[in-house]
Amino acid sequence: MKNIIVTSTALVFCGLLIGMSLFLLRNPSCAGVNSLKTELAVTIPASNLFFAPSEWKVHIRPTPKPNAYDIIVVGSGIGGLMAAALLANRGCRVLVLERADQVGGYCVSYQRNGFWFTAGVENISGLWQGTPLRRQLDELFAIVGVKFDDLFERNRPLYLKGGKSIDLSDSAKRVENVVVAAWPGKTEVIKRFFAESRAVYEGIYRGSNAYGIWAQPATYQNMLDHYFFDNDTDTQEIQAFLTALVGQVGTSARDITAQSALHGCVGYLLKGGHYIKGTFNGKRGAGALAEVLAEVVKQKGGTVLTQAEVVQVDIGTTTVFGGAFTVHVKESGTVYESPIVLLNANAKTGLRLFPQLTAVADEVARLKLSQSGVLVHIGITRDVFAKNLLPTIIHRGGGSISLQILAPNKTSVSIILATPDDLPISSSSQYAQYETTVLREWREKLPMILHDELGLTIKPKELVVGDVATKYTFEQYTLMPEGAFFAFDNANKKKLQFKTPVPGLYLASASAGGGGIEAVMMVGLKCARDIEVSVPGRAVR
Repeated sequence: MKNIIVTSTALVFCGLLIGMSLFLLRNPSCAGVNSLKTELAVTIPASNLFFAPSEWKVHIRPTPKPNAYDIIVVGSGIGGLMAAALLANRGCRVLVLERADQVGGYCVSYQRNGFWFTAGVENISGLWQGTPLRRQLDELFAIVGVKFDDLFERNRPLYLKGGKSIDLSDSAKRVENVVVAAWPGKTEVIKRFFAESRAVYEGIYRGSNAYGIWAQPATYQNMLDHYFFDNDTDTQEIQAFLTALVGQVGTSARDITAQSALHGCVGYLLKGGHYIKGTFNGKRGAGALAEVLAEVVKQKGGTVLTQAEVVQVDIGTTTVFGGAFTVHVKESGTVYESPIVLLNANAKTGLRLFPQLTAVADEVARLKLSQSGVLVHIGITRDVFAKNLLPTIIHRGGGSISLQILAPNKTSVSIILATPDDLPISSSSQYAQYETTVLREWREKLPMILHDELGLTIKPKELVVGDVATKYTFEQYTLMPEGAFFAFDNANKKKLQFKTPVPGLYLASASAGGGGIEAVMMVGLKCARDIEVSVPGRAVR
C-alpha cells in the first residue's frame, strides 16, 4: 500500500482494547508529592524501575519564554493527542511534535480515486454512554463543535466461529440470547457467564474495583474452563466463539489475563464497538478523530507541528523554571524546553531518543513485540447498505472484514489477515508478487463471502481500487518495529508503566497500555490526570 500515509506513532489497529488500568484513572493523585527542582540532578533510574509503579509529581509553572512549553508530546498518535487535548483544555501550553505530514499514528485515513480507507482502526470499544472515555470525548468535541453521533457509528458485528454464524448486528438483542439460540443445550451456563461478566464489566465503569471471579490471577483460558468445562462439541464451539477476538489483539487465550480479556474481548460482545464515519478538516474515517483532537489543542492555545522529527531528548536542568528536558528537532534545528515530556511512540524506538536511557532502551528492546498483519483494501462502487441494515464487520478465522461508507455511494472494505510465516522480504521480487497475488485472490473471494454471509450480489466490475499493506508497510510509515499492531506482546512478563521513574517523563502510547484505541486513549487520559497543573487564574480539574 505505497500511498498510505501513516504518522510516526503506532497506535492501534482494529481498535481492540487490552489492559486498561481504571484504578489509576480513578486515583490520579495517588502518586507522591516530590517535585522537580530547578537544580535537577541527572540520576538515571535502574532499568527495572521502568516496569514498576513510580511515585513523583511534577508541578507546572508556566513561563512566557520562547520555545519553552509546559508539556511537549513527542509523536501525535491518538494517545498523545488525547493527552495533549486534555492538558491544553486545562490551560497548559502544549507542543506536539510529529515526524510525518499528518497526525494520528495508526488512526489515519487516506483517499484513493474517490474512496476513503482507514489504516486499520475498524472497531473501538468503550464509547457507550457514561464511560470515562465517552465523557471526555464529548467535552473535547464540544470545543470544536463536533457531535459524537456525527463522528462515530456503532458497528454491527457478525461472528463466524465455532462452526456457527452469530449475528449481533441488532443491538436490541442481548448477546446471551443470541448465543443461547446457537447452543441451546448450554443455556444455563451461557446465561451465567454473560450475567456475571456484564455485572463486573459495567460495575468497573461505575467505579467499582470488584472484579469478582475475574479478579483471580488467571488467564482467559482458565476463566473459560471454569464455566465451560464439559468435553463435548458444544463446549469446544462456544470457547472458539468466545476467543474470536483474542487473536486480533496479538495473543492467545492462554497468554492473556482474564481481566485484560474482559476489557478487550468480552466487552465487545457485551457492549459492541464503533467505527469512525465522520469528516473533519478534510479527513474522513479514522483520520477525522485525530484531526478533531489536534484542533482542540490548537484552539486552546497549543501548537501541533508536523514534519518535525525529534532526533534527541536530553534529560537535565534547563533554563525553564522546573525544566528537565531539551528536545531537539531535526528539520529546523530548533531546541525546545519543558518540564514534562510525553513520549507517544513505541518505547523500543522512542527511548533511543534519550542518550541517557541507553541501558533502559536495551532492556526494552528484549521485549517481544505484538503481532502485525496484512491489510487489504478494496472499493465497491455502490452503497451496499442502501437497502439493508447489514453487518458492518465480519469476524472470521483469525481476521475480519469491515464494510464502511466513508464516501457517498461507495463502500470501503478493509480485510485484516494474519501475517504468513513465509512472507517474502520487502526488497525481493517475490514480495511484489505476493502483494499482487493477495489482491487478486481477495477480489475473487470477497464477492463469494459477501454473497454467502450477507446475501449480497457484487459484480466483478463493481470492485475497484486495491491496496495491500504488510508489516513492512507499517514499519516504514510508523517506525513501529516489525509493524507491530499492539506494541508489545501480552505474553511479556514485564510491563512498562505509563509513568516512568524519570520525573516528568511519561509513556503515552500502546507501550504502556496494550493495544486498541480505547486502551491507548485511556493511557493518554491517565497521563493528563496524573499531571498536577497550577495555572494562574484557573482551577485544577
